[in-house]
Amino acid sequence: MSVNGGSGGNMPTGGNDPGGGSGGSGAQPSTGGDGGGMSATGGSGGSEPEIPPHTIPQDPCAPRNNYRNLFAELLGKTNAEVQQKLDAAFEHLFYGGNDARIYYPVGNDGAYILDVNNNDVRSEGMSYGMMAAVQMDKQDEFDRLWTWAKAVMRQPDGLFGWKATSGGQLLDSGPAPDGEEYFATALIFASRRWGSGKHDYAGDARAVLNAMRTGGVFNGNPPVIKFVPSANYSDPSYVLPAFYQVWACFDTANRSYWENVLRYARSFLHNATHPQTGLAPYLSNYDGSPHPNGPDFNSDSWRVVGNIMMDYHYYQADDPWQAQFAERYANFFKQAGPNSAEFTLSGNALATYANPVKGLVAQNAFVAFAVPAISEDLAVPFLEQLWNTEPPTGQYRYYDGMLYIFGLLHVSGNYRLEW
Repeated sequence: MSVNGGSGGNMPTGGNDPGGGSGGSGAQPSTGGDGGGMSATGGSGGSEPEIPPHTIPQDPCAPRNNYRNLFAELLGKTNAEVQQKLDAAFEHLFYGGNDARIYYPVGNDGAYILDVNNNDVRSEGMSYGMMAAVQMDKQDEFDRLWTWAKAVMRQPDGLFGWKATSGGQLLDSGPAPDGEEYFATALIFASRRWGSGKHDYAGDARAVLNAMRTGGVFNGNPPVIKFVPSANYSDPSYVLPAFYQVWACFDTANRSYWENVLRYARSFLHNATHPQTGLAPYLSNYDGSPHPNGPDFNSDSWRVVGNIMMDYHYYQADDPWQAQFAERYANFFKQAGPNSAEFTLSGNALATYANPVKGLVAQNAFVAFAVPAISEDLAVPFLEQLWNTEPPTGQYRYYDGMLYIFGLLHVSGNYRLEW
């Protein structure tokens, strides 16, 4: 669940009731001149080992044997340069100055991620912070965030209230299920990376998965995630086929259920993305068609390209459609105004800003995973633009910042399923 910022659409305002408000927290985004459009940067110096070919095991539950580092593969960046950029992004968002940080420790063992624009804490942000922490091997930060989320947000049914104050007062007990999706997956990854620690990561992951499976988070038929349990529509940016494959491999007692969710998720995304532009709506009906409460591409929708291309990078189970989608999407943004961030699905700009929006820049870089199925000339400029973009600061740094660090982690091959 993203936060309001002027993009229109619905969000829960009380209990599980959808109504009023607006979509993504990047809708009034962190911008700044450093992105500078999509100009080439060229390679950099240094000698690196030859990059092995990217191969994908036939068994989706087998470990991935290598992850593509697109910065090295397509831009010629060294491993040291890439690691420096990742470290700088994490330091900026977690320990930077007052205009940079979004992570705030509390007491001896807690911490929260602040949605700066709304001055509150969201289950989305807490789960995103945990995912960034596990991918960066930051166990203390992970444990602190999970301790706070369980103490403040977790409900008796195992789901999480989606909004609280930074002081620990719950403002809405209803769930926004993208938070649960990221909580569960981050906990699975924590169990793979660290085993057990202060928390029983695997046991906690199963508890969240069970709460989602039995708590009305997914529609019955078709089995697609809901915007909120009381709604009769979905948010395409919540549809995460790569995560569902991880769940099916982890939660073996319910593997058939998650595989059914996975199969429908991939077909849903075919229908949810426009056949010419590749754009997805903020809200959709269960068949993927636009819902009247949120029919346009907004700041929630920025995440859809990442969800599709994450699945392509890890599994390529929906090839060639995913590569064809990336080509359509990249061609649209190649000709779209560089500072436009919200559109009708057919491509008419609805919101344009002074500079490129950093959250969207980060997500659009995912199209480079489709190389070599699509041309480098088409895809690489999006990757270059992300490399040239500095971490966001200011009022809207939470949403843009989390999408920024996720983009860096993914395209550098450091957003992993196992270690």
